[in-house]
Amino acid sequence: MNHTTTTQLITRGSSAPVLMLLAAALLSACASSPRVFVNEAPGAQIDRYRTYAFAEQLGTDNQADVRSLMSQYLMMEVAGQLDSRGYQMDENNPDVIIDFALITKEKLRSTPSTSLGGYYGYGPYPGYGYYGSYGGQNITQYTEGTLSVAVVDRQTMSVVWEGINISRITDEVREDMGGSAAAVIEEIFSRFPYRAAGASRSLASTQ
Repeated sequence: MNHTTTTQLITRGSSAPVLMLLAAALLSACASSPRVFVNEAPGAQIDRYRTYAFAEQLGTDNQADVRSLMSQYLMMEVAGQLDSRGYQMDENNPDVIIDFALITKEKLRSTPSTSLGGYYGYGPYPGYGYYGSYGGQNITQYTEGTLSVAVVDRQTMSVVWEGINISRITDEVREDMGGSAAAVIEEIFSRFPYRAAGASRSLASTQ
């Protein structure tokens, strides 16, 4: 489903209620709960790795040579997940390099309204943004974030494993960045079945 095209149409013609209704119809079937996806490179042998390090400049850094708060929280949580599986940090000669990427998009969601119809808007709505109703549907604008964690083989400089979490970014998420990062990384690594080469199963089972 192409959400971007619909959003662009609404932005260019926000005075046209029919476009808002069309967007609501298209987006009403889309899930809003957190979603996690993982992908692995063909022929990857992830269980042969022992050491890791983080990219010098992460995709979640705001600018070169400055480590953002989000990057720091993510690094701490990922390090905890990998350490518990027997991997060791080695900044000089790591087997894999960990990198992050975060993309945010404005989305629309519609839910049945108890009103009798018509169109009205409230403007900013706490935690979400624009809020209105048209044709028996409440229309909510919210921010969706897509965070990816990439495991890159340092020798080939190719991604061998990637975990992706897609969820809403609310005011609560912004106010508790550390707790939010912990929850997202835990969800992603619940789909990471590997442990370091030579590590005992008791290490991995601590999760």
